Amino acid sequence: MLISLYSGMASWVVVPQRVRPTQAAAIHGPLIFEGTIHSHLLSPHIWTRIWSEWERHPFASLSEDLGLVLLGACLDRYGTLAPPFSGPHATAI
Repeated sequence: MLISLYSGMASWVVVPQRVRPTQAAAIHGPLIFEGTIHSHLLSPHIWTRIWSEWERHPFASLSEDLGLVLLGACLDRYGTLAPPFSGPHATAI
């Protein structure tokens, strides 16, 4: 699954790709799109927590540190933060 990361002054949030973080922005303030990543880059523990939050809200919160780690992992693996992830390592999945 592809998920999109957004950052704000107070929080980072993730939403399913193509879902606008309208409710998150209303709660956390203006958000900036940071990139899209594959959900398989998340550990099972973090992915479970995100799904749990998505059951209550159309977004899940992340720490800035985790958001930056995820963006870095996606860049390392695919060389891009934009689908369709056709970078040099895309076939390594």
